[in-house]
Amino acid sequence: MEEARLAAQSLLAREPQNADALHLLGIILLQSGQGEDAVEHISRSLSVNPANASAHCNLGIALRSQGRVDEAIGSFERALELEPAFIDGHNSLGNALVAAGRFEEAAGAYGQALELNPDYAEGHFNLGIALENTGDIAAAEASYCRAIEINPVYDSALNNLGNLIKGQNRGEEAETCFRKAVEANPANAQAQNNLGTILLATGRRDEAITCFTRAIEGAPGFFEAHNNLAVALAECGRLEEARASFKEGLSIAPGNPGILIGYSDLLRGEGNIGEAIACLKSAGDDANAVVEARLFEHMRAACDWEGLEEVEQNVASATTKALAAAETPAENPFVNIFRCDDEEVNLAVARAHSADLSARVGGLGLSFSGAGRTEKEGPLTIGYLSSDLRNHAIGHLTAGIFKRHDRSKFTIAAYALGPEDDSDCRRRIKGDCDHFVELGDLPYEAAAKQIHDDGVDILVDLNGYTARSRLEICALRPAPVQVTYLGFPGTSGASFFDYVIADPIVAPEGDDDFFSEKIIRLPHCYQANDCDQAISESPMVRSQFGLPEKGVVFASFNQAYKIDPVMFDAWMRVLQNVEGSVLWLLGQHDLARENLLQQAEGRGVDPARLVFAGKMPKDAHLARHRLADLALDTRIYNGHTTTSDALWAGLPVVALEGRHFASRVSSSLLRAAGAPELITHSLADYEALALRLARSPGSLAELKVKIAVSRKSCPLFNTDAFVSALETAYLRIWSDYRAGLPPQAFAVPEG
Repeated sequence: MEEARLAAQSLLAREPQNADALHLLGIILLQSGQGEDAVEHISRSLSVNPANASAHCNLGIALRSQGRVDEAIGSFERALELEPAFIDGHNSLGNALVAAGRFEEAAGAYGQALELNPDYAEGHFNLGIALENTGDIAAAEASYCRAIEINPVYDSALNNLGNLIKGQNRGEEAETCFRKAVEANPANAQAQNNLGTILLATGRRDEAITCFTRAIEGAPGFFEAHNNLAVALAECGRLEEARASFKEGLSIAPGNPGILIGYSDLLRGEGNIGEAIACLKSAGDDANAVVEARLFEHMRAACDWEGLEEVEQNVASATTKALAAAETPAENPFVNIFRCDDEEVNLAVARAHSADLSARVGGLGLSFSGAGRTEKEGPLTIGYLSSDLRNHAIGHLTAGIFKRHDRSKFTIAAYALGPEDDSDCRRRIKGDCDHFVELGDLPYEAAAKQIHDDGVDILVDLNGYTARSRLEICALRPAPVQVTYLGFPGTSGASFFDYVIADPIVAPEGDDDFFSEKIIRLPHCYQANDCDQAISESPMVRSQFGLPEKGVVFASFNQAYKIDPVMFDAWMRVLQNVEGSVLWLLGQHDLARENLLQQAEGRGVDPARLVFAGKMPKDAHLARHRLADLALDTRIYNGHTTTSDALWAGLPVVALEGRHFASRVSSSLLRAAGAPELITHSLADYEALALRLARSPGSLAELKVKIAVSRKSCPLFNTDAFVSALETAYLRIWSDYRAGLPPQAFAVPEG
């Protein structure tokens, strides 16, 4: 190139208006990245010889390099006027039209090039890009395939085809494309990164790390690869390396939402929630809706309320705008239900997320037939799907139901997601099921096939939109009848669930329009409870937990994210009005404790009156409830397992009945426990009841005795009756399915 440049310059020194030399020097300048000088020299060439189609085309390329797209389009069009059969001219015009967002016109330009040369691989590749942008996915796929047919090692076409079919969740085919792309060109950073994402999603983390590393070697500034590498390293437990990779990504793209969220999640997972919040806040005014939603979630988990109201308003506004534009809100359905008690909004958010999820699996082309199921003889197979069949609230609630199912009518299969925790709870559930299948991180299509091939008739998902859920499995509809239950207190918004299990309190008559599923209303309470749950008999005294020997002990062992400033205000007013009282809270992480102590002091309450409980085995945790006098429930997202734990231990709970499922659970539990007098319907009444009971030791003692005595007989803890009602529901929905009837809401009569 240097010799050609010197020769052109030498010729121009003798003949300043030599069109060919000007054109040649312009091309050399363009290739060396000097686009502005290239435009000048090629323009001078054309002023001498305006009929040079090639020069017009090269001028267009130079103009494009300078962002002057409209002028570039004009140059390409002039080149084609001069030489209509100029294949590169048609291709270059198409490229400029793509840059201008004029995709249909671009497709026409590429079509012209391909009419002239049907075996023009680059033309087919570029046509695929244009067609993909017009939304004609099938035609785009055909174009990429034709480019690859002509040139089997066309790595860019293989990569684009892989991306296209990955978007249709044709995972295995996409992986094949990406593998061929990196075999053809190991330096293709995009293909290495894309292959890594497929491998990571299917649990092949070590291979994914290798791909992301190679992508970075090929393109050190590829911040997405740094982010993906960090996620993979974190999943492998290589946290220091993950932290370094996130930091490297942020040094390249300081405000990138994906990296900020990934890094903040890593920090929170390590217990550094303060750093996680600071990480997200570093986005400043550039924070987008996704970052704001995660920031709100982290701040609530840390009881960090400074500026929380503004963040919450931003999240609410972004959700409203997204729903109005028929887009998927940034906040997930779980965050939405503890932020917002408007059932219409809850349904809309869940529906948007479930539609996205359904679209992701729709392209797999998988369908599972229920043929022959209606003629099936013998017990129904009920499949319970969950990541929480372990030492977890859901595991503890459901542990008593599996062995109680009537084996003459039902075969019970449990499908466990995520890792084994080797807990007593896990072992108990395993032993009480007819089949216990460890799905782990199996790809969702394989997991769905396993459930279908096992002959599950009714699939009951116990996760909903909670951690480690795999709703994609349910979206593939591996069972003829599908039910959502327990894990997520609200509607899934999904078309792939036929029913939701609720009760007349959490989903009262008239609320059906706020559920995408048909509601099965169990008698008394929807929540399963384990009447075999042990309570430690080891002696306990207040002093060993830092509690005063005298004085009222209020307790709220709810997770920190459930505590909101409005309810905390009420709690502090109660403390101020009950001399010598303390509030016993669940100790989770240092920052939440520090923030709550500061918030108490800011409300005129001595921080020493807040006492934090450490972790204990479940039987001991239940036993320590007996040291408290009265439990205070949370507001928008009630205590669920927390409330039933208190009642099982004999501790009364003051609750505020709210407007949506999540805020009505404690009300349902208290009614089923025979203590409806503990339910209030306004914050003022909530405070008044807490004060009245705290000031009336006799009344409080009577309540404790009442709850303790009724514990073994009340509907809430009658696991046998609960399972009987659940089985009645299963038989009813299967009977309707066999009869060809559509799902319909119904109430299970009291047995």
